[in-house]
Amino acid sequence: MAGDEGLVFTTLLLIVAVFLRKRSRFLRNLRLLSLRGRQGANLAFLLSIQRRNRPRRRKLAWVYPRPQFWFEELLNNRNLDHLWREHFRVNRNTFDFICGIVGPYMSKQDTILRQAIPVEKRVAIALWRLATGNSYRTVALSFGIGRCTAMNIKDEFCSALMRRVNEFIKFPKTEDETRRCIQGFQNISTFPQVVGALDGSHIPITAPTENPNEYRNRKNFHSIVLQGVADANMKFIHI
Repeated sequence: MAGDEGLVFTTLLLIVAVFLRKRSRFLRNLRLLSLRGRQGANLAFLLSIQRRNRPRRRKLAWVYPRPQFWFEELLNNRNLDHLWREHFRVNRNTFDFICGIVGPYMSKQDTILRQAIPVEKRVAIALWRLATGNSYRTVALSFGIGRCTAMNIKDEFCSALMRRVNEFIKFPKTEDETRRCIQGFQNISTFPQVVGALDGSHIPITAPTENPNEYRNRKNFHSIVLQGVADANMKFIHI
């Protein structure tokens, strides 16, 4: 019984000590505030003004503003058509033709959160990446989008082209088609009976983890071999 009373008494002493310590700290802060007087009040007033005038954070933090209107100017100003081949390796008419081919596969709908990137801009992003070989970070900064967005757009563009590849890259099947190809080479060279000119290229890749030696070429680096056949007009008829 005596032990229980001692425990209760000790607990009460601890509670009183904590209360007195907090009370003394409160009184000390109160004295400091009183000594500061008008200076403290002015400081609090200035802080409240700064908080009131502080710019509000954007609710949509993931929509980061970037300079992105140079392409819109190039797209809308027909007087700048001479710049298309320099930047995208195709002229303006070819660019519009490509947009018509991949448009049904790359167009996106606007939402209540943001406006979708137009097809023309998506095609321009993909062509810029493929034509210049610039990093995705550089392409993203050039068009005012995110790095991952630029990567996804390029992949979507290539997938859209692959859906229509058989309509444009076709090896001659009929006798008339074969004869026209042969005649085209005879008009520009002395080689008879030539349907297409064949060549290959090594596309460098990072060595895969599985069977890396199977991708090492005769030039002693890892690659995937691309073989292409072109007709007399330098148009691919087989890859």
